[in-house]
Amino acid sequence: AQDAALLRPHVLRVLVALVGCNSLLHRQIIPRLMEMLRDTGGSAAVDAESLMLRMQLLECLASLFRLDGDSRIMFREHGGFTWIITVLGGIG
Repeated sequence: AQDAALLRPHVLRVLVALVGCNSLLHRQIIPRLMEMLRDTGGSAAVDAESLMLRMQLLECLASLFRLDGDSRIMFREHGGFTWIITVLGGIG
C-alpha cells in the first residue's frame, strides 16, 4: 500500500498527459475517478491517507478540467459537486 501511495501522484500525472484533450477518454476516466473518490469513505474518513488520496484525485480532475472544459459536465453528472459539498459538510 505504501508503494502505491508513493507512485499514485506520478501515475495520475501520466494519466492526465495520456488523456490530453480527448473528450472520449474524459468520458471514460472521470466516472472512474469519481468512483475512486467515493471509495475514500465520504465525509466520515478524515485520516491522512484518505485526505492525501482525495487531494491527488482532485488535482488530477482539476488538470482534466483545464484541458477540456466539458469534463466539468461529466464531473457534475457523476455526482462530483454533491460529493464535494458532502465532504465539506462533514469536515465543518
